Amino acid sequence: MEWSSAAGRTDATLLHNPQNPQAMLDRAVALSQLNEWRPAIRLWEQVRRIIGDRPSLMRNIARGHLRLRNEQTALSIIDALLVRDADDPETWAVRGVAMMQSGRLDEALEAMRRCAAHRGLDHPENTLNLSTTLLTLGRWDEGLPLYERRWPHVDASTATIHRHLSTVPAWNPATETDIDLVIGAEQGIGDTIMMARYLPVLARRVRTVTAMAQPPLMALFTRNFAPFSNLRVVPLGEVPLTDSSRYLMSMSILHALNVRPDRIVAPLGYLSAAAWAGHGGRRRSRSRPAVGISWQGSPGHPDDDIRSLPPDLVLSFLKRSPHIDFYALSPASLLPLGGTAPSNLHFPVAEGEGLEVTAALMEAMDLVISIDSAPCHLAGALGVPVWTLLRRHADWRWGTSLAEDTPWYGSMALMRQTTMGDWSTILDRVTQELRHRLG
Repeated sequence: MEWSSAAGRTDATLLHNPQNPQAMLDRAVALSQLNEWRPAIRLWEQVRRIIGDRPSLMRNIARGHLRLRNEQTALSIIDALLVRDADDPETWAVRGVAMMQSGRLDEALEAMRRCAAHRGLDHPENTLNLSTTLLTLGRWDEGLPLYERRWPHVDASTATIHRHLSTVPAWNPATETDIDLVIGAEQGIGDTIMMARYLPVLARRVRTVTAMAQPPLMALFTRNFAPFSNLRVVPLGEVPLTDSSRYLMSMSILHALNVRPDRIVAPLGYLSAAAWAGHGGRRRSRSRPAVGISWQGSPGHPDDDIRSLPPDLVLSFLKRSPHIDFYALSPASLLPLGGTAPSNLHFPVAEGEGLEVTAALMEAMDLVISIDSAPCHLAGALGVPVWTLLRRHADWRWGTSLAEDTPWYGSMALMRQTTMGDWSTILDRVTQELRHRLG
């Protein structure tokens, strides 16, 4: 559904009857799907004054406050609903989200299990949240099977690829070797990079492997995996399928191979730029420290507002280390600053260049600093020293808030917010660490 059109269709109704509850509800739902949570909450509150504190309406208001990171406000609404009905599975599902966002993971599990006790695993949102909470806690034996139920909540591109590939059987790793395995890319470029470490493993187990990759990765992957004659990399799209084809979505590799945090392969680097694109050798010829930096993720990511750095803080941070040359890891158009760039910030990556150029640049750096987006994964896959700046209670891939390193990448250090939205404290720490490490 085109949610902008859906919101627009309510205008005529509300123009003639501004207090029409159903039109207000329809508009609020459309706005929430567009991530316009503040006006959605205002509409739900208006409906509340007309029809009263109905549980479904109050849960929507609580969800809106959770999206705005107002966990305490949401929790007060949820707990009031549970006083009225302590066995309502939908309210327990929302409470699980509130506890998860608050970092109270044991309480999150309890709430999600209360929902599952009534609804089983046919509540897609609760099941996905239960799986990622277990994965965050390192309980992959429980979490990975549940994570295989994520399909109702994947992005549109992933859903399309999964729908096409699932016209053939899923791969059975226990019994099938003489097959042609197709790996469907899913989620973001960082996820594709993370799972690429397993492509050689899979190529040794089956007849052929065809792996999808996003366009910016094609050159980098094609060159790195050229030694495997039965492994080819193709762009996203509808791969031809035959009777001998089997499929596996990329994040499902973990479940298929029974991966655990202490059994992740190639943590010390599995990709190489091989000095492409003229960037090789800069490390030897420079007179000043050089740091690659990325502060902005894809605006389409649902959590980009809390994982990306505010431009004003980035400008201040760069100016505090004038002795270091910072090299942006994406073109200027993808890393907005909202002000004049300081003289020690350079933009060497041109529009439209593939990630093989970024990889070569990274290999010439003393250090990479990145938020949780594709550049941090690329640096880790190259084995380049990288500091990854994480929001409070980050994605499950980075473990609990106590973890300062990660089994995914041996060259990576994790720096985490202790308070939601507080990037200043992290950047103060990074500035101090840079002085200690790079003079």
